Amino acid sequence: MAKPLNSKSYRARHRLVKSRRAGILNSFNKGQSFIEIIIAFLIGALLIIASSSAVVLIVRNNLESKNNQIAAFLVQELVDNIQAVSESDWNSFYNLAPKGSSSQYYVSSTRAIINDVEVLTIKERNYTRYFSIENVNRDICGTGDISSAATSTCLGAEVLEDPSTQKITAFVNWAGNHSISIVQYLTRHRDSVFAQSNWSGGVLSDEIITFSNYRFSTSTNIDFATTTGSIVLSAGQTSGNLTSSIFDTQRTDGAAFNAILWQGDIGDGTVKFRIASSATSTDHWNYYGWDGSGSTDYPASGSVDDDTSVLIMPEHHNNDRYVRYKVFLNKTSNSPRIDDIIINWSS
Repeated sequence: MAKPLNSKSYRARHRLVKSRRAGILNSFNKGQSFIEIIIAFLIGALLIIASSSAVVLIVRNNLESKNNQIAAFLVQELVDNIQAVSESDWNSFYNLAPKGSSSQYYVSSTRAIINDVEVLTIKERNYTRYFSIENVNRDICGTGDISSAATSTCLGAEVLEDPSTQKITAFVNWAGNHSISIVQYLTRHRDSVFAQSNWSGGVLSDEIITFSNYRFSTSTNIDFATTTGSIVLSAGQTSGNLTSSIFDTQRTDGAAFNAILWQGDIGDGTVKFRIASSATSTDHWNYYGWDGSGSTDYPASGSVDDDTSVLIMPEHHNNDRYVRYKVFLNKTSNSPRIDDIIINWSS
């Protein structure tokens, strides 16, 4: 039979138990603290890795952003240089060969067009720069909307090339298969006009002029004297025509003749035109209508009202230096009155 503990023994045993329990708890706390340290270390390491990755990503994004900005500047600079060259010498620009989406050219520092690619080094990075050039087709015989269809014979609405428009695509490439490009349609748009407002000087056959005057080459049934500065049909006549002098654009490399219009009063009649152009002033003059034949007129059908611009088909009058017109007047009872005839052309 166990002996009962006296108070002194009981207190000693209680202290022993308490001491052992404290030791166990202390050991447990030490182990828990060690685990917490490891977890904290792992979390810290993960945070450091994540932060490092974020920094790398930010640096990389900033670098690519700078590369994109440099490339955007380079490609726009190339487009601006191409435009400057085309405006100063359209024919040299248009006559580049080869052409097509795979052609490669660049503009040198002297504004010469080189058949090659250009390599530029900026901030220790190489950028390759070039452009391609392609002809452009339009409907309505080359004067309407841009079309991807193949060219055909001009019979009114068919597709033909427009020699006053070129498609260029400017490219900049750099390391990592990065690239940027811009597509532009450039036009021959340095426009001038030949405007005649007076015919009262009468006939002076095949006179060559470089500015508007008051004479013409030939006429049939035209009254040019009754109303100074205007032409109408002669009294008693229902039809007539007048052929202009020869207008010299002074462009030795040729010009593009874009449109013709007249101003005045149509009465109850009609007004139509034919256009002749040539590389030389002594050439045999062929007056063409919209289809390139001598039996049609501008416009293609009916009559052209005053202040209505009629497009001249580029297929028949591209890159000639000299131009002249032949105007046809018809009436029922009231003659058309023409006060001005204007030809728009581009150098």
